[in-house]
Amino acid sequence: MALRALISLAKQKKLDGDDDFPLLMRVVRDGRTEFCRGLAATAIAVLTTQPDVLPVDRLIKAVVPLKRLARSEAVEHVEVALGALLNASLHENSHEKIIVPILESNEFGSRFMSCLIKHADIGHTTLCQELAVGLLSRLVGSTKGKSARTALMSYKDEQGVVRGVQLCTDLIKHGATSPIKAGGAAVLAEIAYLEDSELRGQLASDPHIEECIEALVKALEAEQTIAFSAVKALCSLAYNNQEVIATIVKAGGISSLVKLLSNDQIPRDEDKRSTVTPVKPHLEEDDRSHVVRSDAARALGILASNNSEHQRRITEEGAIPLLTTLMASKIPKVQVQALAALSGLSFQNQSIMDTFGIGKFFKKLMIVLRSNEDHESMAEAIVEEVARVTINLIERNESNRLEALSQGVKEQLRDCKDRNKPDGRAMQTVEEALNILSGKQLT
Repeated sequence: MALRALISLAKQKKLDGDDDFPLLMRVVRDGRTEFCRGLAATAIAVLTTQPDVLPVDRLIKAVVPLKRLARSEAVEHVEVALGALLNASLHENSHEKIIVPILESNEFGSRFMSCLIKHADIGHTTLCQELAVGLLSRLVGSTKGKSARTALMSYKDEQGVVRGVQLCTDLIKHGATSPIKAGGAAVLAEIAYLEDSELRGQLASDPHIEECIEALVKALEAEQTIAFSAVKALCSLAYNNQEVIATIVKAGGISSLVKLLSNDQIPRDEDKRSTVTPVKPHLEEDDRSHVVRSDAARALGILASNNSEHQRRITEEGAIPLLTTLMASKIPKVQVQALAALSGLSFQNQSIMDTFGIGKFFKKLMIVLRSNEDHESMAEAIVEEVARVTINLIERNESNRLEALSQGVKEQLRDCKDRNKPDGRAMQTVEEALNILSGKQLT
């Protein structure tokens, strides 16, 4: 009864972190029965959502007993323990402090990771699987999470078959809820994104990678939470990998990515069955839609790079007007990726050039340059990408050069250069654009 009362007080935010938490810790660690340990863990799970009551330095002390409870035979106790650990890992500005002890190779370290991956693979309940996948994506995505990534990529089923990639693919294709599907994509995105050449190579050579990419492409048409992780995973997997790029295109990825450039085409989240916090809990739905469009533009830029056939198909799908709209977005990162995607198109291809409407395009480019001073942190990147697009449009095209001059692009670009003082590669790109606008280096 006393433990149930503490749970009730915790939910009402009336629990005393100084006096009651040590008691709960003793019960979770040394309670006579698993039932009592489970009740105490439930109260701690509630407290993990209240950083003002339970600061991170105390929360760290609960990690080991919670990891032990997560290996319980009672699924309700597993759910409580995984929920508490997931909540703890979501603490803003302190999640790395929590993740380190979760991954620590102590008495429960490696055994806990094996247990966690198994719960993600064959969770006894949907909630258990959601919690396991959510926590796994947090651990794999941590800068301290190499051991988690290694454990996943070497995970074997009961028949001894290594199925790290296949596990993620199954989660994306057959997950019962959105967080499970999104979590599978998020895990893949983190492994592909982080600079671990050994694991990236292992991922790229996995025999299930083609099926995995096809599942990710299909997931682009799912609701926003899933598309958010799927498009990020595709960007990371496609970067500098021609085989992956070819598989994405073959699976219909160009059409799906172009659709994501329009906010109207990004399905809203509708799955209300889940009780688990989304993979990126700090992002509101509108913010996620900005990220989805930014990553979709980036992915198209990767697919278009030095491939005229892909560029033609991207253009035919109607990407240029959508990218032109996005380059004038109020979100700087969206602007940069839209401009980068546009600069990746070959403007020597007349059918692509005809799609632009060059006069209107330069007017929009001028708006981007004029508003650039409002985006101080991204100003240099925006100016560099504007210069690169300008070069592609006017190089060896006197008519376009004269149009750019008549719109005042040269003066505005020079003004941005003087105001932002770009350096390195950005400065070289801006100088090249100004030289061509001045009639130099024309061939």
